Amino acid sequence: DALAGVEPSVPEKHRREFRVISTDGTRKFRAPSHEAMQLWVVALLQFARETRAFQKKRFVDDAQLEGYILREFHRADRNNSAGVERGELVRLLRLMNVQPSNAYIESVFAEFDKDDSGTLEWKEFARLFRILLIKDAVLPYFREHGKPMDDVLPPSMVAPAFSKESPVPGAEYVMSEDSLLTFLTSHQVEFPDRDESFALISDMRKLQDPLVLDVAGARYLTQAGFSHVMSCPTNSIFDPLKSSIVYQDMTRPLTHYWISSSHNTYLEGDQLIGHSSLEQYIDVLCSGCRCVEIDCWDGEEGYPIVTHGWTLTTGLRFRDVICVCRDHGFIASQYPLILSLEVHCGKRQIGLMGEILREVLGEKLLLLPDGGPEEAELTSPAAAMNKVIVKGKLPRGLGDIWSSTWSTEACGIIGVNSLFDREVGQTGALSQSSSPFLEQGLSRLDAFRQKFFGMRPRASYDDSVRISGSFGLGTGSDDPLASFADRVSDVSGDNPGRSGVSLSSRSRTKKAEATRMMRQRLADYARSLYLIGQSLPDGYRLSQLDFQPCHIISFSETTAQRFVRRWGVDSAREHHSRHLSRVYPASRRVSSNNFNPMPMWLSGFQLVALNYQASGLASLLNRGLFLHENGGVGYILKPSCIQGKTSADYQEPLPCTFDIKVLSGHNLPKPASSEEVTDPVVRISFCGSTGDSRVIETKRVVGNGFNPEWQEHFSFEVQQPEVAIMAIEVLHSSVSWLGGGRSTHKQELMACVAFPFSGIREGLRWVPLRDWRHQPLEQCGLLVEVRIGGPWAEARRPAWKSRYSEASFTLTLSHGTEEQHHRVQASQPNDPSPDVAEWSPSSSVTII
Repeated sequence: DALAGVEPSVPEKHRREFRVISTDGTRKFRAPSHEAMQLWVVALLQFARETRAFQKKRFVDDAQLEGYILREFHRADRNNSAGVERGELVRLLRLMNVQPSNAYIESVFAEFDKDDSGTLEWKEFARLFRILLIKDAVLPYFREHGKPMDDVLPPSMVAPAFSKESPVPGAEYVMSEDSLLTFLTSHQVEFPDRDESFALISDMRKLQDPLVLDVAGARYLTQAGFSHVMSCPTNSIFDPLKSSIVYQDMTRPLTHYWISSSHNTYLEGDQLIGHSSLEQYIDVLCSGCRCVEIDCWDGEEGYPIVTHGWTLTTGLRFRDVICVCRDHGFIASQYPLILSLEVHCGKRQIGLMGEILREVLGEKLLLLPDGGPEEAELTSPAAAMNKVIVKGKLPRGLGDIWSSTWSTEACGIIGVNSLFDREVGQTGALSQSSSPFLEQGLSRLDAFRQKFFGMRPRASYDDSVRISGSFGLGTGSDDPLASFADRVSDVSGDNPGRSGVSLSSRSRTKKAEATRMMRQRLADYARSLYLIGQSLPDGYRLSQLDFQPCHIISFSETTAQRFVRRWGVDSAREHHSRHLSRVYPASRRVSSNNFNPMPMWLSGFQLVALNYQASGLASLLNRGLFLHENGGVGYILKPSCIQGKTSADYQEPLPCTFDIKVLSGHNLPKPASSEEVTDPVVRISFCGSTGDSRVIETKRVVGNGFNPEWQEHFSFEVQQPEVAIMAIEVLHSSVSWLGGGRSTHKQELMACVAFPFSGIREGLRWVPLRDWRHQPLEQCGLLVEVRIGGPWAEARRPAWKSRYSEASFTLTLSHGTEEQHHRVQASQPNDPSPDVAEWSPSSSVTII
């Protein structure tokens, strides 16, 4: 809006204002002029684009690494002296979560302060930092697969290359490209038919001195270079291909997918006094969520608002929320956006909602066919790309708005005026000749009275009664229908009050027209819906539910749990292979905390709505699943074992063995509530089927959050790896002694991440960590070693095995104007390889 200009009627000071929405809040700025504001907006948008591009990159090149070190240099140089003094270095290291001793600081200056100036200048600081960034845990692997420098470098280069004055951190080994390729195939269990598997070699060619050495046209990784390569996103524990591309079949009905869903999307905090904001919608949509909730209530100014009813939460205009969904709904994903409407409005404002939906969304709105839900086949994500799907319940009493005779029907709560207009003559009396039609209409009113108000039907009606007061439908003030006409008049904009109704021809015409317009507005709103909300009937049987494909049921977490307990997990999965359901947190969760979504996903529920503004394990599982799987587009094809046993794709889950060794952590942040150096603990939570749920923890490392080492190994079996999620949390574990041998333990979150187990890769891997808002942390992560074995591990590689046994493959890597070819040939293609952890490609792969 700032770039497009503003209306002249906008006050001058507002023409200079703009807002910056970030993960830690919203800030409002005012520039000196409108032109200056536009320049700021252009610059900030470019910065945001570059930041997003950096976060998506799988490899951190030299320029980015240099920029990171430069930012740390300026952070340390508080007095802007172009050098880092001893006290400034101590402060920086404490900010980096390590407590240095005086002896360590003195040794650093003795080694890196070459001119004995008492400060570390830029080149000296950069060399120190490159050494600090070396992950000691990778060095044994580097020495095992590298070569002694004496065997590679000529004697004249050995001393200068690794001298004290050289920016290259000292080491006695280097690694060639061929050695790195052997490491990938033998230790990392990578395979030559995947270009992604050898992206690390391509990345190696982008590095410059001091991370690599260039000797006679050949390039060699140094220890610093190998450490850098092993801690880049390309070497992530989770397969980068699964995170970067949509690889699943997106042409199936929506019932076949898990869909990223938000509850109370408008709230930034709790459900009692929390603040509502459009920025919360923007944040949730930009995170990839594909179903947002909109709670609609009557606004005091005559227009619907979005808020949490009967609380002190603030409200938003319904139109503004729909505009935000239109403008930001397809930034993170092009697949359909679902608006889950919870409507508490009166009929007048419901009609306005329909007008707003059609006006703002226009052609983006996905509509049912002319025949309505009975003629509709549920759409697929691919067929509804860039479309908005509106979910909601039909207004009560409208009837079948898709029928050809709907416009002539004279029944229901809205159409009663038409019935009486037809029966009342100029004198205002009901004629004898009209009694059959009247009796039919009044009998339907009796049915309405009994169904919705629990009242017994009247014994008889006097067809000579005159219409006066309250239409003659009741004489007592306790009659729910006594003011029926007044309510009809209210929603049509004409309220004559309870004192009486004139039935002159003019007033009857006005009432009929108002009623017709209101019915039409409600019908337009109803026709804006694509997913029609339904309720489970009393005494239902699951096999006898007669729902249409575009019908959907909403469950609270407690009713969903009862549903699964009553019918069983297998029946719930069968039901959800054909029908859509949404689950939301129970009303008791006023603090906006979340329930565990895993049992709901395992039971086949598609839309498991969570509070995105909350932290915790449930939120971590949800973000980890939808952020990393299937390109992060918010739609994940349910695994075959969740589709139901009658599905053509159904396969019995296969087990596997899982071994993980937690080696070390790097550049860990401090908890939000602490400025002290931390004592980190790594907690790994496995969430899946009942037998696969477990929690493991490492020991506590005291006083080191910068590069702690654990070297702890864990091993166990996973029965259903296809549906398991692995959550990793790094916690600050503090111990306070109370005296008398008593102590209290407190754990605070430092960083976390979660991944679907199906994409976990073997070998020496980097675990990139995120903060509690699920935002990436620069240079922050864990080094782990992973091994996976058993039937599932073997079964997930049939494609590469068949291709690998048929031919050899040529890997082409460009280097400047040259091209180098690595030809990888299978010499033992039919080796059964009983276990992944035992499989050794070094015996079956020859580098030619």
